[in-house]
Amino acid sequence: MSDRQMVCIAALALHGGASSTGALAHTLGRRVQELSKVRDALIREGDVYSVHRGHLALAVTIFGAKALAQYEAARQDAAVDVLSLE
Repeated sequence: MSDRQMVCIAALALHGGASSTGALAHTLGRRVQELSKVRDALIREGDVYSVHRGHLALAVTIFGAKALAQYEAARQDAAVDVLSLE
């Protein structure tokens, strides 16, 4: 999983495992268009699915808790600047 995918999964987990792409973009401080490649990759890999147009959900809801638990350690090893959850 890329660093950007990890951030998107963590943001989705913060939203309870399901969210609109607009709310995710707002949480991440990005525009919706900037999330499209990451969103598409996560859907292809089966990590998330599109509930309906403009909304995403984690494919396995327990994955959100695991992603949040491991996020800070993974954030420090990231190759790009990754947001803190604090």
